[in-house]
Amino acid sequence: PVIADAIDIGQLLIAWQEVANSAPLAVEAEWNTMIDAMETAATVDPNDPESVQKVADTARASEQSANRVITYTQQRCGLTIGGG
Repeated sequence: PVIADAIDIGQLLIAWQEVANSAPLAVEAEWNTMIDAMETAATVDPNDPESVQKVADTARASEQSANRVITYTQQRCGLTIGGG
């Protein structure tokens, strides 16, 4: 999706939360980790190095969960989600 402002970020978070709310139990925890990372990213202040570092750390910490969701979706649904 195109993200141009805070409204777009809020709408994207809502969409991701809706998916997470109906995620299969096999990847429910991973979806919740991804939601936490998205919520953290939504609060970043690009002018605050600590804020930027927190987002970077959270993104790295959620990478395994994101990969698990991507793999699960490909194997179970035949769909590819996420970007490169």
